[in-house]
Amino acid sequence: MYCPICGNKNKPNDNFCRSCGAKLTIINEPIRSENSPSRADNIQDIKREQKIGSSQSKDSLKNSKICAILGIIAYILPIIAILVGIPLNYVVRTSISLEFNYFLFILDPFLFMLYPYITVLDESLKAAASGFGVTFVLFGVAAFVMGIISRQFRRKAVYYEPESPLKSIGGTFAILAILLAFVSGFIGIILFNSPNSIYYF
Repeated sequence: MYCPICGNKNKPNDNFCRSCGAKLTIINEPIRSENSPSRADNIQDIKREQKIGSSQSKDSLKNSKICAILGIIAYILPIIAILVGIPLNYVVRTSISLEFNYFLFILDPFLFMLYPYITVLDESLKAAASGFGVTFVLFGVAAFVMGIISRQFRRKAVYYEPESPLKSIGGTFAILAILLAFVSGFIGIILFNSPNSIYYF
């Protein structure tokens, strides 16, 4: 047995070094029992921990994912209202016709001088304009609310989650959705009021 202090060789049964008097300690090598894990088991444990860590990192992006999903949906709703509402509003406007109001002329000739015509629109088109008008107003409200909620989730993601492009995408779409929500609501109001438009002469 060698002394750890001076390196002198001593007998195996010596408790103290014969050269410097330092206490000798026997360093036992770890003996692996049948129940102790092998190197292969250790590798499996490491892989298992890596999988758990990766799943936890995916779970940690929950706020970013919700932000992106809500932002994109909120953006799509007013876009649908714009792409459908503008052509539909043009069709409704061009389909409104003016007809001579005989009933009002018989009822009150003086009043007929103020409103000589009545507006006429096909009933199916009138129902479509009213229905889509209400729908697009609701689209605008939903887009505005979802955009605000998406921005709230983005704030949580910035503070509590690692860097991810999802929260940036969701935040950008949320801002656009909030702005387009007003356009969607405006188109819906115009569509809803189009069949009830009165022309003055």
